Amino acid sequence: MKDFVSIIIPIYNVEEYIEETLRSALNQTYKNIEYVLVDDCGTDESMEKVYKLLDSDAYKNKVVKVIKHDINKGVSAARNTGVINSSSEYVYFMDSDDIIVPNCIELHINAINASCVDYTIGGI
Repeated sequence: MKDFVSIIIPIYNVEEYIEETLRSALNQTYKNIEYVLVDDCGTDESMEKVYKLLDSDAYKNKVVKVIKHDINKGVSAARNTGVINSSSEYVYFMDSDDIIVPNCIELHINAINASCVDYTIGGI
């Protein structure tokens, strides 16, 4: 699929933030998105919150892959796992305490298409 994007989010001990982070990712105006969540074996309730949110009716039609590490490997390995398990043309990395605006991915794709570039970098 043209301009298909994977949002990759490593998850490790972020129960305070993960719901808001995941909502900001799932509520994008751009629709050709798969979400690759990498459970890096945290010891808190992060993944329980993730599954509860994904079970809600609002997000049942989203393409979400949850990949679980056997042991904690760290954020770099979790990102690499996300890339290996993505099936998209583009990837967007989020930390598990990040929040993005609703049109974030759309803005990046529009910039790529307007400029015929291979990647974009966002700023704050």
